[in-house]
Amino acid sequence: RGGGRGARTLGPLVAVQAVALWGLEGMWRAMFLGFAASALLLLELRRGEPRPAPAAAEPFPRVFRRVFPRIAPLAGIVVGRSLVTASLVTFLPTLLTGRGVSLGLAAGALSVFEAAGVAGALTAGTLSDYLGRRRVLALAMIGGPLLMFASLGLAGPLLAGVLLLLGFLSLSMQPVLLAMVQDRCPESRGAANGVYLAMSFAGQAGAILLAGWLGDLLGLTPAMALCAAAALACAPFLFLLGGARPRPAENRAP
Repeated sequence: RGGGRGARTLGPLVAVQAVALWGLEGMWRAMFLGFAASALLLLELRRGEPRPAPAAAEPFPRVFRRVFPRIAPLAGIVVGRSLVTASLVTFLPTLLTGRGVSLGLAAGALSVFEAAGVAGALTAGTLSDYLGRRRVLALAMIGGPLLMFASLGLAGPLLAGVLLLLGFLSLSMQPVLLAMVQDRCPESRGAANGVYLAMSFAGQAGAILLAGWLGDLLGLTPAMALCAAAALACAPFLFLLGGARPRPAENRAP
């Protein structure tokens, strides 16, 4: 998660530089960076040692019927997280440029938000091992929307500081949620992980569509405020997760 967030931190800055060099019509040239990265990944994967053929897998419909009831309570948390993260990642630069901020500074604000997510992704999982999954999620589910409200009325260094805290809290939830999925479905972790990620992607797509529609209808600032309010309203779904005890010391990662 940290590596992916690191790439997304650099993405807005690279995009702005590409626009400055080639204009919007010439941004297609930047795709060759992605082709190069994919080629390097392919070469690295080819160096891996071959693994023996896996045993016959259990039919997916049967696995789905077993794992979905265990991770379904996470749906409300996924929706709340998506309303904050997906809407900000998609519309923060548009929101800021609409206020007269330069495209470069708007991209920098998004990079600040994503960079904080790197730190969150690297620390949240370990914190949840010690404090419990639900406690860490509660902090993010309540603190994230409140900070999103605050960010809508700020500018300059204060906005950067709030975005750092907001990115750290909101973007750190994914590793904790993935760990919770693994905890709930230890015998079918691969299938459970796939079902959860499908739920997560659907939640993000829905949040972006909702935020965009509200932005066209009311303006982006009221739309972001409504998304933050809806995300805060999802916090009670935490009570469906049950208790979340910290892991015993002998089971914690060194």
